[in-house]
Amino acid sequence: SPSEAHNARYLVIVAPSLPPSSADEGLPVPARTDTSGRLLGRGLPDLKNIRAFVANGAQAVTYGAGTWHAPMVVIGRNPIDFVVVQFANGVAVEDCQERELEEERKLLVAVAKPHRRWWKL
Repeated sequence: SPSEAHNARYLVIVAPSLPPSSADEGLPVPARTDTSGRLLGRGLPDLKNIRAFVANGAQAVTYGAGTWHAPMVVIGRNPIDFVVVQFANGVAVEDCQERELEEERKLLVAVAKPHRRWWKL
């Protein structure tokens, strides 16, 4: 509820896809394209443009096609149950693609202390 939003927060981490390259040739690609004609689902994560956001328990997140994302991370005082809804065609590698980083990278995410009424902005 909005009255408890300050106690239920989670971290959302996303990265756009890089343009298709020879490094991702083996990835399956849906037949659909976006408005620029680019195939959806092709392109490795662009780690130079990774972004993190803080959401509250009253907010939902929708990822656009071609957006890589990390699992949700609860950072508030209260636990959160997440519900995930996605299109699935039954081809596992098309429904979910995971990518391990080739080198160890450390990401530091600074989360500012929320203002008492930040959820009403």
